[in-house]
Amino acid sequence: MLIECPFCKARAQLAESKEGAKVRCGECGRVYGARPVGQKRGSSSSSNPVPFIIGGVVILTGALLFFLTNQDEPPRTDYTERIEAEDDTPVVLTGFDAPEVQAAVKLHQYAKNGDRTPLTVRLAGEYIWDEQRNEEDPDWDDLDSAQRNAFLSELVDELIDTEFAKGPANWTPYNGNIVSEDRGIVTVEVQCTPVGGGVESLEFTWRVVQDGERFEAVSWSRFEEPEVIEPEKGTPKSLQGVEVVKLSTGGEVTEREPEPLEHLATTPPDLRGEIDTLYAKLLDLSLTKEMSAAKLRLQAIGKPAIPRLLTGLYEIELTDIDTARQIQNIVSVLRKITGENFGFEPLVMVGSNMGTTEEMRSSAIKQWFAWWYRFGDSFVEADREDNLGDYIELSESDKKWLERNKDK
Repeated sequence: MLIECPFCKARAQLAESKEGAKVRCGECGRVYGARPVGQKRGSSSSSNPVPFIIGGVVILTGALLFFLTNQDEPPRTDYTERIEAEDDTPVVLTGFDAPEVQAAVKLHQYAKNGDRTPLTVRLAGEYIWDEQRNEEDPDWDDLDSAQRNAFLSELVDELIDTEFAKGPANWTPYNGNIVSEDRGIVTVEVQCTPVGGGVESLEFTWRVVQDGERFEAVSWSRFEEPEVIEPEKGTPKSLQGVEVVKLSTGGEVTEREPEPLEHLATTPPDLRGEIDTLYAKLLDLSLTKEMSAAKLRLQAIGKPAIPRLLTGLYEIELTDIDTARQIQNIVSVLRKITGENFGFEPLVMVGSNMGTTEEMRSSAIKQWFAWWYRFGDSFVEADREDNLGDYIELSESDKKWLERNKDK
């Protein structure tokens, strides 16, 4: 059936089974009850066929006029419907029609057209200032109007800069969705094509916050596929698969595809069994005391435990808060043993306000494996007994074991 927003008159198609459902308009963002075009709100059926005949003529006429007046326009994105929840609270759209995503679309349009005024009023100046300022810089409230305007003007200059090939002024969104929400700040991603046409695609990430009926931008960024830098000729066979990769942020890191790892050849069978048992307890979130004890014991075991822990990073898929906690336990132990930190915070979920992205998460795991393949054989836990003393009291058997295996 064809429905029409009573506020802005925007129309959309909706399954007849959804009549009466609460929907959010893709144009103005307001919520209303879905009724076929021509049917009055609150009207009931009647045995008199005349109103139905008249209504059918009106609907057909309206549909014909709608077709004739819109035949030269590109097809609209399918309307995303949401049924009202039991508590009468409508579920917010999360797709391309979501108001937050459409706010990002408008920002691209204003940037492309060089419209400085609407861009300026759609920048969350205070949020952006607080995130970018140094400790010695004054608070936003301490800036005078001239200073605030100058700051916002620089941001607008960046947005409308068509010389920057990967800037929002050169890209038109065609799809998008809400990624996450954290303390009122909504992260959205929009997929774009070049303004001038072409098959290339680029994904932008925006963070927006609501101010009244308008959403304002807190940050924006672009993400490209990492550029793989081929290793130099003559790379030792032991380093095959290790690559230097340039990330979308511009930094270069060393990565290797993760894979299951076997225990070290020098690890005794009984210690292998203990490592496997401790690893299982490390992942069992219901065993609080046993899990904490397993952490400490794995840290004390040190290098022989690394292959099992790295395999865990490869095997466990980060899908929810429980798997995030499991992976956080693994990363925590790896950091204690190796002293390495590749910037992976599993509990800072992808797309959150802290800036974690899928690229960062995946790259960090690959960096762990690259480190192991490059330095695992020569890795020695120098002075580890002294370092461990900061957070664990070693048993006499642990100390003897470490002394026996310090050169392995």
